[in-house]
Amino acid sequence: MKWLIVPSIVLAAIAVGGCSDKPQAGGPKPAVPPAASALPAGLILTEAPKDPQDIVAAKQSAKRGDEIVVRGRIGGRREPFVENRAIFQLVDSSLPTCADNPADSCPTPWDYCCEPKEQVTAKSITVQITGPDGKPLQTDVKGQGGLAPMAKIILRGKVEQKADENVMVVRADGIYVERS
Repeated sequence: MKWLIVPSIVLAAIAVGGCSDKPQAGGPKPAVPPAASALPAGLILTEAPKDPQDIVAAKQSAKRGDEIVVRGRIGGRREPFVENRAIFQLVDSSLPTCADNPADSCPTPWDYCCEPKEQVTAKSITVQITGPDGKPLQTDVKGQGGLAPMAKIILRGKVEQKADENVMVVRADGIYVERS
């Protein structure tokens, strides 16, 4: 049950994100991707899963235990990846990033600070990559296999938690990074 706390904290942290021209205290930490072997074999797919839904539709219809395939963009907060855990935030493709607004000069357009926080929450899911014990892996996934803020992906996985229409956690078993 403790492993459910981390995704809940991630969703609560969405409200903390936002645009700012000021650097964070201590400056950004350099991204040091761990060895690719930290991810389960076969997780990063070479072919896209068929018939992906948008996240909004999946959140409306999926129940705990359902297998789903969704398309989205990594983001939803200033740092969409949880440090030292294989957990990240995925946002519905229909929600425009700050980069989609030519008048905006947001340095972190993947945080969706130009959109109401309620919309970001309603149109996002928490994704976790777990080990054999069912708990999120204790590794950083940022930078592995093309996973980065604003990366467009198709995710295949199983709904692990669905507290309400806003909170959904999906255990990934396949990730296809779309190349633009």
